[in-house]
Amino acid sequence: MVLDLVTTLLAAGMSSAMPGPTSDVEIRRTDSVADASMQRQGNRVRRFEDSIDRITLLNMALWSILKEKLGVSDDELLKRVEEIDLSDGKLDGKVRVQVTVCPHCNRQMSCKFLRCLYCGYTIPNQNAVMKVMAGPPVEEKVPDTKTAQGKWGQEG
Repeated sequence: MVLDLVTTLLAAGMSSAMPGPTSDVEIRRTDSVADASMQRQGNRVRRFEDSIDRITLLNMALWSILKEKLGVSDDELLKRVEEIDLSDGKLDGKVRVQVTVCPHCNRQMSCKFLRCLYCGYTIPNQNAVMKVMAGPPVEEKVPDTKTAQGKWGQEG
């Protein structure tokens, strides 16, 4: 695939116009890296598809329980979906998360988070769904200055 394209370009005398690997070893290495990257992306897509399938199954189960136990109608569900969809001002089948400002550090942050990603301040009065999405509180860990390393693992 990539190796074939590079080989064809080299054979056509276009190697000077093409930056990047030029030896057979470099070309094979580039091809191998590209294949590995495509494999990772394919695995990632499959995981997303699996997650969507599980979420769909869960929603179908919850909807059947609501209909059975509480007598909620399909029309009521559709009306509520429309209300929630319009909460961002657009009827587009998407939930857009609003942006707010952290009252502690004054940086912009998503309303979907219970804690500021920058300073860790806990935002009060979030609804239950937003609290679940935010996840459990994260303990702050203070790095040990004697063993702290830089971004790439070098001594800092």
